[in-house]
Amino acid sequence: MTETNPQESRKVADVLKDAWSQALLAVDAAEEEAQKLLSRLSGLVEVAPQDARKVANDFAERLAKQRAAIEHGLEEGVKKALNRFRIPSKEDVEALSARVEKLDAKVRDLLDKRS
Repeated sequence: MTETNPQESRKVADVLKDAWSQALLAVDAAEEEAQKLLSRLSGLVEVAPQDARKVANDFAERLAKQRAAIEHGLEEGVKKALNRFRIPSKEDVEALSARVEKLDAKVRDLLDKRS
C-alpha cells in the first residue's frame, strides 16, 4: 500500500461521509415517493380496506429490506475505502482504546505495588 497524507485521508473520509449521507437521503426520498404512489393507487383502485392494508404492509416490508441491503452495501463500500487509505474504523479505534485502558490499569497496578 502507498502512504497517504493525513490531510488527504481526512478529505477522503469527509467525501465518503457526504456520499453516505446523500445516499441515505436518496433512500428516504424514494421511500416517501413510493408511499405517496401507493396512497394514490389505493384511491384509484377499488380494493377492500384489509387488502389495501396488506399490500401496504407488504410494500413497506420490502422497502425496509431493500433499505437495509442498501445501507449494508454502503457500509461495506465505506469500510473498504477507509481501509484502502489506512483510516482506522470505529471498531479499530475502540479496540485500541480498550487495549490502552488495560495497559493503563497494569501500569497503575505496578506503580501501586512499588509504593
